[in-house]
Amino acid sequence: MRTQRAETALDSIFSRTADASFAVDANSHILFANDAFTSLCRRSRPSLLGRTCCQIVRGHTLAGEPFCGQSCPVKDKLRQGERVTNFDLAIPHQAEGATWVNAGAVCAPAAWRPVIAVILFRPISLYDSVSRFTHYLQRPNGAAVPESLHLTRREIQVFRCVAEGKKTPDIADHLHISYSTTRNHIRSIFAKLGVHSRAEVVVHAYRYGLLQQHEP
Repeated sequence: MRTQRAETALDSIFSRTADASFAVDANSHILFANDAFTSLCRRSRPSLLGRTCCQIVRGHTLAGEPFCGQSCPVKDKLRQGERVTNFDLAIPHQAEGATWVNAGAVCAPAAWRPVIAVILFRPISLYDSVSRFTHYLQRPNGAAVPESLHLTRREIQVFRCVAEGKKTPDIADHLHISYSTTRNHIRSIFAKLGVHSRAEVVVHAYRYGLLQQHEP
């Protein structure tokens, strides 16, 4: 009865929120997930429930360091009764790089047991991601751009469109090239920069001044 009451309360509060939200028990098993979270994870709700959040989220910091794991900083703070301040997290996707989110967590009231916490993810924009990452982007004085990072004229055009937030079909239309050609250029840019998401492309390019690089 108590679990059913918790599910009803969670559904009424979080089902319609735009933030991706999920609830966990003391062992980090997901007991509730709203539609925004299932969409963010590209998974169905049945495939999420009962799994541990670290198995699903597999998050890392914006600096690329692992965050989710057996020892969860969020769970540790909640167990000690400490307040969890919002933090940024990158959630990887197998074929599409990563989504960057601002995360928060709240302790669940006793009436919601076995749920002990609710986690909320709010996607952050490409430009907000880059501004958050500024302190990692101090380019060493006199640092030369590695040869592998030199982009072709077309790749620079595609890169600048990516930096403006354009999607692949929009880039193809803007540059009057095919969708498959555009996708190949983006893959080449990713490979040259050694990154896995569009946000990381911009971050890496700022470090080496590629935004200011003149087209060859």
